[in-house]
Amino acid sequence: MPFVMGVSLSHDPSACIVDTDGVKVAIGEERLNRQKKSRLMLANLNGSLITKFLIPFRAINYCLDSLELGIDDLELIVIGAVFAPVHERTRDVFLNYVPVKDKAKVVALPHPSHHLSHAYSAFGCSGYDAANALVADCYGSDIPDMGNEAESGYLVSRQGWEQVFKNALNKDEHLGLGTMYRTITKIAGFVNPVNDQDDAGKTMALAAYGRDSFGLAEKMKVDGFHLDLDPVLDVLRELGLVKLVRQSGNRTEMHVAIRQRDKPITDMHRDLACGAQLCLERGMLHLAELLHSTTKCDSLCIAGGVGLNAVANRRLVNETPYKRFFVQPAATDDGCSVGCAYYGLQQVVGYVPSHSITNVFWGKTYDRIGVKSALEDRGLPIHELSTAELVRVTAQELARGKVVAWWQGKSEFGPRALGHRSILADPRHAATRDHINDAVKKRENFRPLAPSVLMEHCHEYFEPSIESPFMLLVAKVKSGKHADIPAVMHVDQTARLQTVSRENDELYYLLIKEFYELTGVPLILNTSFNIDGEPIVETPEDAISTFMSGRFDLLVIENFIVFGTIYSDHELVLKRPLLRSNVALMESEAKALVYRHTGAMFDKEDLELDLNSGQVAIAAASNGERTVAELSTELSARYPSLTKEALLADMRFLFMSGVIDLG
Repeated sequence: MPFVMGVSLSHDPSACIVDTDGVKVAIGEERLNRQKKSRLMLANLNGSLITKFLIPFRAINYCLDSLELGIDDLELIVIGAVFAPVHERTRDVFLNYVPVKDKAKVVALPHPSHHLSHAYSAFGCSGYDAANALVADCYGSDIPDMGNEAESGYLVSRQGWEQVFKNALNKDEHLGLGTMYRTITKIAGFVNPVNDQDDAGKTMALAAYGRDSFGLAEKMKVDGFHLDLDPVLDVLRELGLVKLVRQSGNRTEMHVAIRQRDKPITDMHRDLACGAQLCLERGMLHLAELLHSTTKCDSLCIAGGVGLNAVANRRLVNETPYKRFFVQPAATDDGCSVGCAYYGLQQVVGYVPSHSITNVFWGKTYDRIGVKSALEDRGLPIHELSTAELVRVTAQELARGKVVAWWQGKSEFGPRALGHRSILADPRHAATRDHINDAVKKRENFRPLAPSVLMEHCHEYFEPSIESPFMLLVAKVKSGKHADIPAVMHVDQTARLQTVSRENDELYYLLIKEFYELTGVPLILNTSFNIDGEPIVETPEDAISTFMSGRFDLLVIENFIVFGTIYSDHELVLKRPLLRSNVALMESEAKALVYRHTGAMFDKEDLELDLNSGQVAIAAASNGERTVAELSTELSARYPSLTKEALLADMRFLFMSGVIDLG
């Protein structure tokens, strides 16, 4: 069976391996080097300084290790890049640093390659025999005498592809749909100052709070497939937010006034976000409809960063004549490695494969022993449960209002957490959303959180009821359900939906079903397992580090549970203390307290922590027969100076330190 690797050398660099059955493994470099939106292009694009920093070595090795392959076991390696100076030397650079014996196995996608790789990534995962592929992003390949790709349309079938249209522009003087949205995203201040990568999802969220007071949507002019956004640029220039600055060599640079993080978001920012969103929707609707009327093809595939705009996607589903609709879940440049791999597979087998994907759990498998060792290495008190117990306990904790860090199986490919690397919570309380945004993820409080809903109950809460396994569509929350799930409803009464079926993800399905049986609500809150500015966790070690640095109540990692908090309503009992050695003794009054009420003294070697009197009393009284609530009531009555709240805090400390355990 031929294995073909695709490698994306753009921002969000990644690697992927496919065979004739579909994607076998795929990973973004950011998950491994822990730098969100890794921008590996540290080269001087106008000169010859093109180095190994272009290549996502970690992702390549990860994919090979996952399948137990060597680099020479691959049938073909297809690489894709964006910028022309890089593209012309991509293959040479790659071969300088990647030890492939048969150098003929390494090929580069034909230039202009970027939008083509996006198109292949969507079609290859759609399962369609033929489809229109609409690609829109900030900028694609640099085409001489034209500029950078902005929007492209293709007709793709199992026999090959043909280009229907291509919009290209000088990104330093003009705007396409993607660069327009990026520019306003930067104006709103949603940009990483280190790598200049924007977070357009924040603009989509902010748009619901504004109105198009500047009329941006109607200022865009259309002429066939060509979109003229210069009138939008003119508005931004008139507002003093964008300047076109002439440089030497008759070159222009676009300078954007970026809101600083210590400055407030104003009505201007909200209204510009709304205008950008409506303009984007209008442009995508126009291109999709014109593409349909040109090719008469009833299937549409979407890729490119604009494809992550779930609000625009909803309108494409509802308002265009297409009968079938698919968005590549990794619509940004990490998905280009998938497109490169599918292009290469076509070269090997002679046709364009297309597989109907039902999930994107394309990471590698982590073994149980390694997971347990990672937990033990951090000294965490762990409990290994059966799958049924795991589901029951986790659902109970969610129903109590606890925030759960959930790590299971193979990781998702792309920017969405879909139940394998997720933070989970109860959707029934609006305060939960604020707590997760503020205290857990440490991000803006206007950003919505998503629901994961059992597919068979979707119609009860959302309209239209549509299958959305990849969280790429928004739906309206039904009016009678607003009060039931406020934590996952945005200010415009919509939710970015993930539907869950037993066939696609049995464990996650069973968890939501158990929560439903406890609460009567067939959905849970789901957001990505990371904090603001960091990539989604990949390894067990990543999960543990993020859990320990955040305000989580529970870590569920495979069949292991770590309690981050002990609660008075906990049904679990406190076991006898787990004594350690070679540590400093507690203070003298604490020793006296223990002796007075237990008749026993702790030896100096018995404990490795300095404990206060309350903690010592808890350790001494824990016998595996009383619940948390019973023990805290007893001790607070016995020692008036020890409040229940203080005792609960002390129990948490002892539990996390491994001095006591839970039964």
